[in-house]
Amino acid sequence: MLMTHPEIFKYKGKKLFEEGVHYDVIDEDNCIDKIKYYLANDEKRKTMARAFYERWMETHSPKVYWEKIFEWSK
Repeated sequence: MLMTHPEIFKYKGKKLFEEGVHYDVIDEDNCIDKIKYYLANDEKRKTMARAFYERWMETHSPKVYWEKIFEWSK
């Protein structure tokens, strides 16, 4: 995943995702270079996508969401 605003991945000061593992930061100066890099490096792109997906499912899947809702409602 390429991200322009990685600060959205923080919650209560805690990082939910790690730069370089789950996403990479882009800006107007490096956007084209990073897109070319990830298009040329399938394995890196797939590894990062898989890591992001797995972390997302661990922390934000519907199952996790509803478990938290029920926990809060006690």
